[in-house]
Amino acid sequence: MRKSSDPNWEQSLRYAVRLRWSEEDGEFLATCEEFPSLSFLHTDQWYALSGLRKLICGVLRDMQTTGETPPQPAIVSGGLP
Repeated sequence: MRKSSDPNWEQSLRYAVRLRWSEEDGEFLATCEEFPSLSFLHTDQWYALSGLRKLICGVLRDMQTTGETPPQPAIVSGGLP
């Protein structure tokens, strides 16, 4: 995945995303644990992930504008236990 020029891109990478095939939609579905209302569908898995990351960036930008605190990322530094 290519790095975005969006200043929230690095922060968006801290959030847990899931990618799965949706039989119902016939496309890949990307979702985010910390932002359950966000999802992105695409026939290409990389575009689904990238699209979701861009949505997360937009939400983070909106939260900064309104003074809201973003959710804590489910991913912790140091990797998996």
